[in-house]
Amino acid sequence: QSARDHVCLPESEVKRIAEIAKRLRGKRRGLSPKVRERLAALKHEPNIARLFLLPTALMRSLMRKANPTLRDAQLFQLALALALLTVCPLRIGALCSIRIDRHFNWSKGPMSGDLILEFAFGELKGDEPASFPIPRDVANLIRVYWKRFRPLLDPGSSPFLFSGRDPARPKSKNRLSTQLSRLTFKELGF
Repeated sequence: QSARDHVCLPESEVKRIAEIAKRLRGKRRGLSPKVRERLAALKHEPNIARLFLLPTALMRSLMRKANPTLRDAQLFQLALALALLTVCPLRIGALCSIRIDRHFNWSKGPMSGDLILEFAFGELKGDEPASFPIPRDVANLIRVYWKRFRPLLDPGSSPFLFSGRDPARPKSKNRLSTQLSRLTFKELGF
């Protein structure tokens, strides 16, 4: 107001000042009410246990199928994404960006031995590099996904663990996030 009415600045300058003032306002602290409501179910230990056990239960049932379908491969992919999120504190964008040629560090060569998931400087929030040792059971599920289920998704030669429709790009974070939300709601009710 003052810039326009008292100093008589042009409208373009008034807009610029308003944008700067907007950025200077304090940010809200803590979680929004919507996020608090969604996380309320995780205050109960039985729900946390169900969430952590869900990926393994889904994948075990899918591995028993003699001839998995495309839908089975899609479900296995989502279960694997959930399994990784239970052992690595990753944002959805970082999860989508995982490349087998850059982020996987196998102790005995490709898809062999123990696995460490490594992110370089600038790839995660905070820009710090990070390494996540992957438990053997989850590393084994990655191998099963890669050899048996991922080919059904027809990713071509995509280097991404979770390839998008275009093999040169990862699955979009919005799509994966929505799929994971729907799966957990369908299977767990929250």
